[in-house]
Amino acid sequence: MFFSKAKNYVGIELGHSSIKVVGLKKEQKQLVPQFYRIESLDERDDDDQRLIAQEILRTVASDERVSGARLSVTLPASLAITRVMELNPLMPEEELEATIKDEISQVTFDDVDEMRIVVSGLDVPDGAEDKTRVVAFAINSEILEDRLSLLLGAGLKPDSIDIDSVALYNAFKLLLDEEQLQVPECLVEVGADESRCLILAEGHAPFYRVIDVGSSQITRLLMADSGISFHEAEQRKVAFFSEMRKGDEVVKQNLDLIEAFCAFAGELIYEVRRCIRHFQSTEAVAQFGAVYLTGGGARSHLLRHLFEHELSITTRFWDPFALLSSGDFHRSPEELETAETMRLGPAFGTVLQNMENG
Repeated sequence: MFFSKAKNYVGIELGHSSIKVVGLKKEQKQLVPQFYRIESLDERDDDDQRLIAQEILRTVASDERVSGARLSVTLPASLAITRVMELNPLMPEEELEATIKDEISQVTFDDVDEMRIVVSGLDVPDGAEDKTRVVAFAINSEILEDRLSLLLGAGLKPDSIDIDSVALYNAFKLLLDEEQLQVPECLVEVGADESRCLILAEGHAPFYRVIDVGSSQITRLLMADSGISFHEAEQRKVAFFSEMRKGDEVVKQNLDLIEAFCAFAGELIYEVRRCIRHFQSTEAVAQFGAVYLTGGGARSHLLRHLFEHELSITTRFWDPFALLSSGDFHRSPEELETAETMRLGPAFGTVLQNMENG
């Protein structure tokens, strides 16, 4: 049970390779981060990984005393079929549901009636009253029930279930101020196996795209060149980038890593440039605000500098945990460069959406 002056919220991102948990407390009108946990899931078979995930969740729930908090969970968008639609909000509920199901059925052979559909509203430009833009995610019921049983087995009962892509959209949109949204702002979440590009601007349709480029590309190149295991290559990559700030000497001693990093960065920047140009063309805008980098693979001043140089757009790190902890929306890049909390965007987003829904 909550006290009247404060409410506790917990967001969990159940990813393929990690579990991320963030705890927040709402005190009057202020949202204050309380804790976070990021736990990796080893590369094992599904049964072993499930047991590990459940034990992690059980331990976090006990350590952080999350019992009684409002719990929100986000699942990978890769588990779902995604469709963006414009609908008439005045349509009867049954007709809206049938329209959404018909749209989804066109891209899957699965029985839509056996799927669970999550729908989230997006902004419609020019405030058209006869249209509402929604993004619909359809998830196989068995997959959803499996994730729910995983949570219940750890003693956790979620109030809401979200999709990480929508959660990231909500976090970015709700934590940008109105002045920033007068021009397009771009968020690039750099993950291990893929990245996501999101562009928002007041009065314009939001843009979202999954980019098939991730930081594990560096790890795979190291494995191929050096004949080492994934775990060894990943450790070397992480250690190198934590040491890279010490100067040119570290770079000179790791030319193979720099070469792999530049290949990854070049491909990612190329795809983000395509996203920005597409948005500018379809939305007829020339001016651009900033690019924000977030996610585990974004924590490198070299990547930020390359983005800024190649795109000629101001590039910043984006860390909602640090932002809300300090109240400072413009912390220096040096403060955020190695912040592990830059990986918590979707976990924050699902909490913020839960709060919006009351």
